[in-house]
Amino acid sequence: MSYNISELDKEKLKENIRIEDEIGKSVKLRKAGINLIGLCPFHADKSPSMYVSHKNNTYKCYACGAGGDVIDFVMREHGLSFTEACHQLAKDYNIEISRIELSPEEKARQTVRESMSIAIAAAQSQFAENLQNTQEAITYLKEKRGLSDEMIKRYHAGYAPNENKLTVEFVKKGYKFDLLESASLTNTYTDEERGTSYQADFFKHRITFPFFNNSSKILGFTGRHLAPTDRIPKFKNSRDTALFTKGNNLFGLHQAKKEIARTSKAFFVEGQFDVIAFAQFGFQN
Repeated sequence: MSYNISELDKEKLKENIRIEDEIGKSVKLRKAGINLIGLCPFHADKSPSMYVSHKNNTYKCYACGAGGDVIDFVMREHGLSFTEACHQLAKDYNIEISRIELSPEEKARQTVRESMSIAIAAAQSQFAENLQNTQEAITYLKEKRGLSDEMIKRYHAGYAPNENKLTVEFVKKGYKFDLLESASLTNTYTDEERGTSYQADFFKHRITFPFFNNSSKILGFTGRHLAPTDRIPKFKNSRDTALFTKGNNLFGLHQAKKEIARTSKAFFVEGQFDVIAFAQFGFQN
């Protein structure tokens, strides 16, 4: 998508789309005076704190501060750029909008985001394949953690081996190391004793789980080390990138959103394995 959006088309979308219709696709809303209220999808909302105004066609969460118009909501919920969100809304609501060529800088940023998404999806496929071929990782998930095959599949568990598989093999496949590093799949480390630097995979010897946005695109990963030490942290998340911000992404929300909308309830637990354990015992919200 190499086009921008005019101010006229921006206003056209806002005037022709009722914000409660869009938010209501993923959030169960109920009347609260002249407004609607529901659980905010952008933070760990335990009681409804997001207000939706039909009159102003806006939303506002009074707990985390998120707020804006329907375009802003779609950007936040699906992890889209402004242009991507506008085109998605235009498509969903059959609204015709004009196309304005993006600037070279905007095209470059968009290309980087798209390339990062491709690399991250490829990494997930690799992690999933690694898991199937690594008995130690399978044993950890099934015997030590007690996870069923259904839960392993539902949460897209994978395994990053204790080697530089992405750094070596993905670069051979044509992925640039700088791109992999920008997606937090690899990293440049410093050996302080030798005063040198080296390139390596970001996740090594870890069970991996992906973070999804609401469009089912993978943004980043969390990894649990199979042999943590004082120098090796038990859990490790992707660095903040152009796609992923840890504070803005809840693990398991992608899998839980339908049940949360159905029940108007959400359970918030400490760790990734707690989320999966709740789901395995029937609490999928």
